[in-house]
Amino acid sequence: MYISATSGDNMAIKFNNKSLDALKPREKDYYVREGKGFSIRIFPSAIKTWYFIYTVDRRKRFMALGNYPEVSIDDARERYGDAWKLLKNGIDPATQAKHAKDERHKAPTIEYLATDYLERHAKKKKKSWKEDERILNKDVLPTWGKSKAVDIKRRDVIRLLEKLSERKAPIMANRLYALLKKMFNFAIEEGMLESSPVSTIKRPNKETPKDRALSNDEIVTLWNNL
Repeated sequence: MYISATSGDNMAIKFNNKSLDALKPREKDYYVREGKGFSIRIFPSAIKTWYFIYTVDRRKRFMALGNYPEVSIDDARERYGDAWKLLKNGIDPATQAKHAKDERHKAPTIEYLATDYLERHAKKKKKSWKEDERILNKDVLPTWGKSKAVDIKRRDVIRLLEKLSERKAPIMANRLYALLKKMFNFAIEEGMLESSPVSTIKRPNKETPKDRALSNDEIVTLWNNL
């Protein structure tokens, strides 16, 4: 496989906010490069899009990296750097990105994961599955329901738990934490996810044990053990 980074235009500049703002639209779109395929495309509409321009098997490829200024120079450089590393290892970054996008499209939503967790795990193994269902419907699905499970990050979990704690519901925040941990672990076991965003998060609030009356079943268990 023949691979190389290429330029998109004879015009080359050092990218910074001043030099990018000076690039004005023309009648036709054009490319400006910085070097080794790191380029930006200016459209007649004044939209400016970052590109990695490279060659694979003597065919020029154009990989879009996002629009400026929504994607900053630093973020664009990072995306370019990641793509360049793949290229150096003999991997077509555009093909890799398309594959990742296709896999993400097939990934389950939180709504699907919650339903699957309830039907295939909670209802079969937990007497308290209705409480899981209530928590999911009240505190999880309204916020995350349509999101892809793979897109939920550690910070998203922390924010959701903080919302409950701020509502002066610290015990419910702990219950939600335990439920999310079980649900994401279930997703890993079923091959839906590779990792859990809850794995490195600690229980958000301390609980003080309280005296309570034993249920009839618990009394029988205690009596038999004695």
